[in-house]
Amino acid sequence: MMRKHASLAVAICIYIFNQAGQASDELPDDKFVSLPPTVELALIVASLTDLGRDSGQQIDRGTPYYSAVEEHFRPYADMSAVANLPDGFNLPRLVGNAADFSFDSSGRIVEVDRSGSLWKDAEGDLFRRMRQDLEIFAKTSEFSSFYEEHRDDYAVLIDATNEMVDPHDIRAWLEAEFSARPGPARIFVSPLMAGLHWTTLYKSEQRIWLKAPDPAVVDGVSAIDRMRFVRSVFTEVDHAYVNPVTAKMETDVTEAFGPTANWATTQAAANYPTAELQFNEYMTWAVFLLYAAERLSADDFVRLKEKTVSIMNKGRGFRAFDVFADQAIALRNTSDRKIEAMIPDLIAWARDHAETTDALQ
Repeated sequence: MMRKHASLAVAICIYIFNQAGQASDELPDDKFVSLPPTVELALIVASLTDLGRDSGQQIDRGTPYYSAVEEHFRPYADMSAVANLPDGFNLPRLVGNAADFSFDSSGRIVEVDRSGSLWKDAEGDLFRRMRQDLEIFAKTSEFSSFYEEHRDDYAVLIDATNEMVDPHDIRAWLEAEFSARPGPARIFVSPLMAGLHWTTLYKSEQRIWLKAPDPAVVDGVSAIDRMRFVRSVFTEVDHAYVNPVTAKMETDVTEAFGPTANWATTQAAANYPTAELQFNEYMTWAVFLLYAAERLSADDFVRLKEKTVSIMNKGRGFRAFDVFADQAIALRNTSDRKIEAMIPDLIAWARDHAETTDALQ
């Protein structure tokens, strides 16, 4: 199930409810962030359409790299890989399963790994369904030569992302607070990625697509700016820890978050139409603030919290996040319990708080 919202950084969580088994080993550091050729191929094909051209959220068309893509690939824009994309397709549908595939030595696109595969419906699994068209496009356009020519562009973004995020610290902190043990996470970045972020859940490999940080500002970046970028990763990863807990309390969550006007604007409620989806957004972002409070100075945390609350309350339309976050922080400061054990108290607080007001502002 996929929901989309417009904000400073649009985020999508794709929930695939077939719980994975035991967590696999951590991915090596050099694979935590990557850009497989098949993923970039799918992004390039998407960039040749009008997808997101008005909003600028899905494809970053304002860079020298995009100009290079246009110069090289625009002559092939009438090929089936582009022309046969269905009206209204979205980026996760095309790019989401591209990481299941690789190019073999002859240039064929072959399936190599379904551990993070998204789509069960053949019609909507665009990369798998259009594999032959994409293979012909890649060969005709000499995609492999273009990819090799721009390896340094990809490496710079991969290095910048690895420099900004410590996945081992995030995982260790979350596993100290929650009982879930999801599989490893993997991040995909590309010069074409814009503000649209999405992730897969409940898979043996959690995959996250996001816009890389600006390499020019990574060296000497402040602690608060680093944490702002960490937020884009953390609030995707921690869904794999929070969601299994709230799923067991669905009835209580629905009772507490049932009056949607209390918790979400009309637009936010359209993007996250159930109480459970809304509560998970509140909770995952509150958990991030609890993490940040232990990693930043007091002054930096105050500034980060103010900006995070503004994004949630005003940008994303979760109108009561400020009071929810304050309650989570208060519980944390007055208890030595793990966060997982605090969730029932937060649900009870939300239910009682909703009963005392018609609409939280």
